[in-house]
Amino acid sequence: MADMIRIDLTGERELQKAFKQLEKKAKLSVGRKGIRAGAKPLVKRTRQLIGAVSPGKHGSGNLKKSIGIKIKRFGGVDVLIAGPRVDGKHKGQHAFIVEYGTKERFTKSGASRGVMPAHPFMRPAFAQTKGISVRKGEAAIKKAVNMETVKAAR
Repeated sequence: MADMIRIDLTGERELQKAFKQLEKKAKLSVGRKGIRAGAKPLVKRTRQLIGAVSPGKHGSGNLKKSIGIKIKRFGGVDVLIAGPRVDGKHKGQHAFIVEYGTKERFTKSGASRGVMPAHPFMRPAFAQTKGISVRKGEAAIKKAVNMETVKAAR
C-alpha cells in the first residue's frame, strides 16, 4: 500500500461549520487547494534528493523533471498522486529502478549487465516532509475556506 497523508479538520468547529455551508463546487476547490499546497514540500524535497542521487553528466534530468503532482478523482474523492510522471513530456519511467535498484542482470547469451544499487528518493522525501505537508495543507484549506466564505457573502 502507498504511503498516505490524511488531513482531518477535527477540533476546528468554526472552520468545519463554514466548510459545510459552502457549495459543492467551492468545497472541491478548497480541497484541491489544500492537497496541492500539502504536496509542494514533498515535490520539492523529492527533487532535491534526486539531484543528490544522479548529479552531473550521467543523469539526463528526466527523472527530476518528471516529479510532480496529479489530482485524480476516485469514487467521488480527490486523490493526489505525487511522484514521477510518465505522461506526455514527462519521462520518469525508470524511477522504480532508481528507487529500488536491481539485482544482477544477464543477457540471453549470459553476459552480466551488472547490479544497480538502490537510491531511494520518494520514501525518504515522504518521511521527511509528512509533518510540514499536513500543516501546509491545513493552512491552505483554512485560507481557502475563509476566501470562499467572503465570496459567498457578497
